[in-house]
Amino acid sequence: MRVLDTSAVLRSDLDFSKGSYALTPAVLGEIKSGIPAAAVENAIRTGSIKIRSPSQKAVNAASEAAKKTGDLEWLSAADLEALALAIEKRAVICSDDYGIQNAAKELGVKYETATQEGITEKRRWVKRCEGCGKTHPPGQEKTCSVCGGALKKKRAGDG
Repeated sequence: MRVLDTSAVLRSDLDFSKGSYALTPAVLGEIKSGIPAAAVENAIRTGSIKIRSPSQKAVNAASEAAKKTGDLEWLSAADLEALALAIEKRAVICSDDYGIQNAAKELGVKYETATQEGITEKRRWVKRCEGCGKTHPPGQEKTCSVCGGALKKKRAGDG
């Protein structure tokens, strides 16, 4: 089974007849109209795509992994649900989202890409102040607690 996130659907060739796929309700909600929505609806009708919801335990595991890598605040609820479903079903997650791939790598979940080249290494992220250079862990802060400067996402260990 392959779990699709929104990027995999929107960037794929839309031929879902080649295998067994799953989507979460949140991912389905992000695919609103046009050819991708029609292709997904057809695949659901024919049974090529199943709609599945992950357990809260799996969502928590996905969130913890994304928190560890520093990707949590950049992943949507749909992203976390897709990753959680891949954890729960021991499935491959199909995603062009580097944050999902990074968290998947942290969890030991296999991933495939639709059109982008996948990540080559696991990364950890921090927020660094553009003013004073102080690093902050990823979170909801938008400004530095020391000088009030803007915080930007940076790879941990990069200057």
